[in-house]
Formats: sequence, structure tokens, C-alpha cells
Amino acid sequence: MPESRDVLVFSKRFAGGVRMVAGMLRDRGKRPVLVSAVPDDINRESCDVHVVVDWDTADFPQFIEAIDRAGVVPTAVVNLVEPLLPWQLQVARHYGLPGGEPARDVLLSKASVRTEMARIGQSSLWFDNGPAGLVDAEAVTKFPVIVKPARDSGGSRLVRRANDTEQLRTCLSAMAQTAGPDLEVIIEEYLDGTEFSVDGPVVDGVFHALFSVEKPEHDEERHHDAGLRLSPPQSDAVRVAVEQLSAKVSALCTELGLQRGWFHVEGRALPDGSAELVEINPRSGGGLYRSATMRTCGLDPVEVTVGMALGEEDVSALSTCTRSDELLGMLPFEVNQLGRVVEATSLDEIKAIPGVVDGYQFDSFEVTSLDNENFYTEALLSGESVAHLQEIADRVRSAFHVRVDQPSGEHAPSDAHVVLCKWSPTLTRSLLDITPHVYVVLDEYDVKFMDPDWDMLAEAARVYRISDFDSNEEVAAVAADLALREVKVDHVISWTEFSQFGAGYLEVLLGLTTDPLKHVSFRDKRMMKQRLGGTDVPTARWMTLPDRNSESDRQAVRDGLRFPVVIKPAAGSGTIGTVTVHRPEDLDGALDALAPDPELRSVQLIAEERIEGRELHVDALWHGDEPLYFVISAYYKPRLALVEDSAANVPVTDGPIDGSYVLPAEDSPDLYRRALQLHRAVNQAMGITSGATHLEVFERADGELVFSEIATRLGGAWIGQVLSEYLGYEVHTALASGTVRGAIDRPRPATSHLGALQLRPATSGRITRMPSEADMRAFDGVLRAQKLRGVGDDVDLTHPSNWCGFVVLGAESTDAYFDVARRIIRGLRVEVEATG
Repeated sequence: MPESRDVLVFSKRFAGGVRMVAGMLRDRGKRPVLVSAVPDDINRESCDVHVVVDWDTADFPQFIEAIDRAGVVPTAVVNLVEPLLPWQLQVARHYGLPGGEPARDVLLSKASVRTEMARIGQSSLWFDNGPAGLVDAEAVTKFPVIVKPARDSGGSRLVRRANDTEQLRTCLSAMAQTAGPDLEVIIEEYLDGTEFSVDGPVVDGVFHALFSVEKPEHDEERHHDAGLRLSPPQSDAVRVAVEQLSAKVSALCTELGLQRGWFHVEGRALPDGSAELVEINPRSGGGLYRSATMRTCGLDPVEVTVGMALGEEDVSALSTCTRSDELLGMLPFEVNQLGRVVEATSLDEIKAIPGVVDGYQFDSFEVTSLDNENFYTEALLSGESVAHLQEIADRVRSAFHVRVDQPSGEHAPSDAHVVLCKWSPTLTRSLLDITPHVYVVLDEYDVKFMDPDWDMLAEAARVYRISDFDSNEEVAAVAADLALREVKVDHVISWTEFSQFGAGYLEVLLGLTTDPLKHVSFRDKRMMKQRLGGTDVPTARWMTLPDRNSESDRQAVRDGLRFPVVIKPAAGSGTIGTVTVHRPEDLDGALDALAPDPELRSVQLIAEERIEGRELHVDALWHGDEPLYFVISAYYKPRLALVEDSAANVPVTDGPIDGSYVLPAEDSPDLYRRALQLHRAVNQAMGITSGATHLEVFERADGELVFSEIATRLGGAWIGQVLSEYLGYEVHTALASGTVRGAIDRPRPATSHLGALQLRPATSGRITRMPSEADMRAFDGVLRAQKLRGVGDDVDLTHPSNWCGFVVLGAESTDAYFDVARRIIRGLRVEVEATG
């Protein structure tokens, strides 16, 4: 009887690199035998034999019977699928094949690995484990923690973070519901540090760290890979941590007697300079890890794995292999909504971008669960420096777009329950088109002045009327009624400044957050800066002024801050009630003369050192860590400086001064990269994971971005109209879809350079001439127009929000844009006469 050449190739849900492995086996004179659960497996034609085994229901005797029935005599088993490791070990032991060592049992469970690492003194991390349906959340006292399956969490499947007992209980319940109450989970102490990975072979009990990757933009909320990953690591802390963790893994292999394998190890570089293991995956890294390892190390991890399975590995080559110095970046794109990809930038287009050296893109890609990573495309970048890689990444991000059809069609209804605060016809209509479960809360101003469409509101699940969003009693009554109706609210949308406190209070009452001050920090500028205090986000030095009449509070500002300082309401908006105090001796007079903002009930103030530079606003819509749109604009003139010039009667020029203009991403890639990095840090510190944001920053002369303030709403005044022209459809529609579905239609900008002007007179006074909206729209270059005041109305230019009218304009270049702006200023004049 001839010697068998049969090699089993395991596959589950079509994963396992079947076609590639089959080709390698044939090159070695072997006969590949596919073992999978699907009779019409798409990979069966690539192998000589196909054996069908239902991995979820079959037992081992049934497996042996199926192999024997096919006339297969296994000489090796190749498995690249982590959930099939237990099957691999049983098969290897039954047939006496390589890869069946008893030590490998430890690698089947993350809890077993943790136990062994602790036993040999290589880890001090707190952890616990057990069935998801039986773990006692009350017994866990260390928070935050990470909760994940102990035996199958590839692709970050079901990985969750819990910050307190209630969140842990919710996590365990959701995992038990999804995967069954018997799912073995591990709960471990959350590690604050920089994520990294190390890939390499195990040879004679020693783990050789060949390909290491630093993950500075790792998604800490969902614990997914995200952003640009760097290899080799660029920070000293991660480089040291790679060496430390590699030694720890080698100690484990030596202790267990594990001689061969290829590991994908994940770890954390901790603030104290140490390294801690996250997990060991007894396989090569997914995605572009294989391509990058081959490029920089000259080794193919899959080829090595096949060689080890056959007992034909080149021990000398594996022990002496080293990595080249080439700097690589790995840039993944994840689809964060359920559905099928129907349109996307092609891989060929991405690879045509200079600096992109490889990539992948899946065919017929469909997301059926958001409980794991769903990477659709990834690009491998090569650069001379990190800054160079960032430039390439910015070009790739700008070029890449993807559109996803919902599972039951683009307009499939959602089961989400949404509370909408304040009236907006477009936002209300857009939400009702997505879900019937819309609960609208109107205040007295909406009813009296905003002319709600009551026929449209009749389609809503419920309409509540309150006098004011600052009324805790009335907001609490809304929450109580929703609770009595057993409505499980998924989202609360507040798109204006005036409903922010009430909407945030509603979220607390409805259990959407466990942080009672979270919504306060979105309005109170002191809380904003306090929460950013432990981050690397630059902010102005500041002090609280809770009582403007307190001499001790005033003296603390004089002693603690460098003048000039800016004084403003702690929860103010629109630069109202904001003044610059240039010298300590001027502070008393400025505070005595400062009139309270009539729209605010609180009179508490913040004092902060004045930042000089270009004032920018960044408008974004978030789904997790990824912006669905991200637009940077520059004010023609800083808002406070504009008000102060008006108060001092500084002569106006013929150029634009009131409004802002969009800075196209392709013109300012480095600014967009730095702003996105800063914004993500702000989001993480403040707990922002979804919805619209309006961030204001100053760009110093040296390019440093300094945080000013942030609002979790759409920008006011002209900004929403400019965003609508950028998107090519109404921004309120994007807000509805982004919040509920986690996706929006691809932006289709009206033109490459967009912005807006406030039409304003040269001085304060009573309007004697005001262009009509028809006059505004007829002007060449005007895309939208809004008239807010008319002849006979008074205008006070010392008030920052005393608007007359807006025009949104567009052009095909920066020079052309400013030419249009100057012509509009000359041609659409607002004239006034003096009053009093």
C-alpha cells in the first residue's frame, strides 16, 4: 500500500486560507483534504477531497467515521482557524501527528494562560472566569474590567468593557443571550496603556519576536483595531515592552514544554514602563500581517505553519531570521453597520495612491453582527517617517468611501426608540422615515414660534409638551411616562444649545449613562477642561469664578493666571457675555461691568488665559471612534476679536470678517490628521461615542492645536447650512441616519470650497436697507440664503449673535472663493442709520 500523502485542512465559515494552504501542500507533493461543515463549500474545488463535519454538533467518533468513510489517512493537520484548535489537538493526538503536545491545551483558554502566567510569576493581573450565566457581577470589585469569551474571541468577538457593576451585569447578560449561558468568559482588569502585537515562531521553547506593531489609535471603547498601526513600534515604551513580553511568553513556552508554533501575541505597554500580556493566539495575525511579515522578514507565517504541521520546518532559518528596517503602516477600514457593501472605492484605486504597497478587500462583504471586528478593506503603507505615513494615510482616508445597503433594503425600518428634543421638520421627518418609535419633546418656544407640523407629529409614537428644557420637574415627568410605558430608549437627540441640559438629564433618568455629570461637561466649560486635565490635549490654563463678587475668587484669578485672560459664562454659548481683561488691575472693573447672559440662569464664570492664533471649528458626526463626516472650518476672524473690534468701532475692510470657510481635507491633510487625533482624545476623555459634535480650537503660529470648547450638537448660525452643502443633502438627515443606523450617505459636496458670510452693516444702528433672500440667491456664487432681520430692525454689533442674514457660498478654488466673498460684501449691503 503506497504511503499516504493526505493532509487535513480545517475550515469554518469559509475561513482558514484553504486555497492558499492547498497550493502549498501540492507544492510539497501532498494531497489536501478539506474538512468543513458546508457541503457546497466554496473552497472544495481547491482540494482533492472534501469531508463534511458539522463542527458544532458532531463528536469525535463521528469525525473519525467521516474521515474513514472518505478513505483518507491523515499524515498532518493544518488549521488556521482559532475555534477549531480543540479539534486540531484531538486529531493530532489520535493519529500521532505533530501539534498534539499536551502543553497546547493551556492555549485553548485565555483563563488557562492567565493562570499559568500568574503561577510562574510572569503576570500579576487580576482576573476571574466562569460561565456567562453564572458569574456573580457583585463579586467583582476592581473596575474598569474587560469581559470576553475565554475560548473564542477572534476579531474582538463579544469583547466588552465594563466600568461598574451595573455595566458588567449588562455585559454578561448580553453575552449569555448571544452565545448561551454556558459561554466561558474571562473578566480581567483593564490595562491603561498602549496596545501592541508581536508575531513570530516558537522554536525549542523560545518565542522569537519578528514582527511587532504599535497601535496608538486603538479603539478603547469597542477594543477593536483602529487607525494607523505602526511597525516597527516608534515609541521607546512600546519597543521595551515588546522585549519584556517576548521574554514572558518564552518563559511560558519553556515551562509548558512547548517546542513549536507560530504566535500572534497582544500586549500593553503600561505607564510604569512594564509590559502585560493581553492574550496569546496560537496562529499568525490576520489581515495584512502575513503580507507585512513576508515583506520585512522574508518569512511566510502560513508557510511556516504548514511546515511545522508536516514536521518539515527549517529550525535554523526560523531561529536566525530578523526584520528589516522598513517602516510600515497598516490602515484598516471597518464597516460599522449591518448590511451588504454595495459600493466602495476599489482596491486598485487605493493601491494606486503613492506609498500604498499592498492591501486587501473582500468580495460580497456583508456585516451580520456588530459584536466583532468587520474589516472590509486594509491598506499597507510604506514611508520614510511617521509623518510621511500619516500623509499617505490621510490621502487613503480621503479617497476611500463605502456604501452599505441595510439587510432588508436601504429604507428598512429600525426598531430603535428615539427621543427628539425640540422641533426640526427635517430631523423629525428623517427619524420617522427610519423608525416609528420617535418620541418628540417640544418646549414653549417651539409651539409659539417654530410652527410645528402637527400632521407630521401625529406619526410620532408620542409628543410631549413642556415649558422649558431647564425644568427638571417637566423633564423628569417625560422620563417617568416613558418608564411607565416600558419604553426602552436607545437614543436621545438634542440638536440645539437650549435643550442640552434637559436632554442630558433625560439620558441619566432613562439609564443611558451612569455618569450624572457627563451632560454637564458638554455645557460647563470648567467641567470640559477638568475632564481633559489628565490627557495630552492642550488647553488654556483656567480657574473657576463661581461668585463674581467674591474678592477671594477675584484675587485667585489675579494670582493664578497670566494676563490677558478671557472671562465668560461657565455654561455660555456664542461668545455672549465674554470679555478680555488685559491686566490684573482691570479685573474688578470688567467683572462689575459684565452683564449676565439673559438666556442663562447661572451666573458662574470661568477665567482662562487668552490663546492667540487662528480660530477653527471642527464639525463631526460620530459612530464609535470613527467620524461619519469630519469638516474643519476657519473663522474669518476669531469671534471674540470681532466683537471687541465692533465695540471699539474699528473700521471694517472689504474682505470677509463675519463667518467661516471650510478647509478642504486635500489641501490640509496634516491639519486634519492632528485635529482628528485631538478630537478622538477629547471624545475618549468626555465619553462621546455617537452623535454630532461642534469643537472649537485655536491653531497657534507654530501649528499647535489648543482646545477651546466642545458641544454635543450641530454647530449654530450658518454652520448647519454649510454642512448640508458639503454633504449634498440636509445635515439633519445625516444626523438621524448616523445616530440610529450608524451610517450616512456618501458626501457629495456642491463645490470644492465652501463657506458662509453674515451680511452685516459697518456699524450698529437701525436697518434702512436689507437685501431680500431672492436678491441673495440671485448673486453669483451664493448656494443658500437666510434673511433674519428686515428694514426697521435694530442691530447691535457688540452682541455676537445679533444676526442679520446668512449666505452660503462656493467656488472651485481658495482664490475664487474669496473673490466671491468680496463681491458679495460689496453687492449685498446692509445699511443702517444711527439710533438714540
